[in-house]
Amino acid sequence: MLAETVARLDADRTATAAAGPATSAGASDGREYGPGEHTVRAVRCAFSELALSFTLFGHHRFEQALRALPAHTALNDLPPDCPEPDRALPGHTESCPHCREFLRLNPAYACLPQRRARLLQDTVDLAVRARLALARAALTGGDGGLERAYEEWAEAIAVSGRAAMTVRTKMAVLRMVLGRADALSDEDSVRRGSCLDEAISIVERALPLLGPPGRQPLSAKLSELLAVRGVWGGYGCAEYDIRPDMVRAEADLRRALELNPESVYARDNLVRVLVFGLDPRPGTGSRVHKLTVLLEAFRLLHGGLERLPTHARYWETLGDALEDLESLLLGGLSSQRLLDHLVQVPDEVERAQGDAAARARELLEEARRLRDAQGDTAGALHLLARATRAHPSNADVRLELLRTTEQRLNELCEPGA
Repeated sequence: MLAETVARLDADRTATAAAGPATSAGASDGREYGPGEHTVRAVRCAFSELALSFTLFGHHRFEQALRALPAHTALNDLPPDCPEPDRALPGHTESCPHCREFLRLNPAYACLPQRRARLLQDTVDLAVRARLALARAALTGGDGGLERAYEEWAEAIAVSGRAAMTVRTKMAVLRMVLGRADALSDEDSVRRGSCLDEAISIVERALPLLGPPGRQPLSAKLSELLAVRGVWGGYGCAEYDIRPDMVRAEADLRRALELNPESVYARDNLVRVLVFGLDPRPGTGSRVHKLTVLLEAFRLLHGGLERLPTHARYWETLGDALEDLESLLLGGLSSQRLLDHLVQVPDEVERAQGDAAARARELLEEARRLRDAQGDTAGALHLLARATRAHPSNADVRLELLRTTEQRLNELCEPGA
């Protein structure tokens, strides 16, 4: 009687799944919808070898639940079972020792199609869920929790292969990892740095374990976390009287951008760390070093503006970098050339009030003539800085700025320069 009832419940559940979710509108069509998967599984487990393990799991005694599971093998290694047509014959169960033993141990499964496979799948499902529950507890349990969680993830994935549930299990681990990383990254206090360290460690640990199914979302999350930690280490931590670490911030932001070249947040903040982080770091006082950093900053911003030509953040950061370039160039001028430059400022301000795109093209041509005809790369850079500021989305102007900055850098690196 029990076996037939469970088989009927299972058939009803299958029909419900095929019909779709029972909405209020659907419920009024006169059809009766069967129980959900959780209810059907609970009935199966309650009247089988899984009863003790299932009960322990329900009481959150996960380690005991794992120990109480019956021994199990893989789907491909299941022993042969009596054919379903034979099992339906009157008197077969009473006369077959194999079926009689199965009915004694697992009455809820006795009339199910592919009953041995169904029992194995429920066994593996229970083992996986217990392992994942232990991993979740370990992640929030303090020091050493990540290693314990990793062990449980690995065990869950390994056992899931016995019932062809590997991808589903990896997706469950992925959801856990992303959820925990998000919770840690939401911390907004003096502990933010250590929480971001932990979130990054969790994602890095999970990447090789999950393989292709988790690579894209985990890489994207890792890039996001590294960028956030870079900003925290470069600027945010100062709010809590923690000394910024520009070297680490730069390394985090570089790695974030490598993982996700489309990240505006990582690219923009890497430029800011490079440009604004010059002075606090040792060995950054030389003009060659400063110009080297600015050249990289311009390259990064050019790459970003190639993707998003009118992005306001890029324009703002580019303006800051151009100010640094002009300050560096002015610092290398003689008193007379500096005076000549200052005299030209009011005229340039007036001319900049007109068509910005046309003015940028004029300045571009002037810069090329000054550089190519007179060999004055510093003067050309002054003009290109103005042209870039006038029309940041002009790729030709930005490319000329890159070429001339690189040329000026090579000149400064020459012996005797």
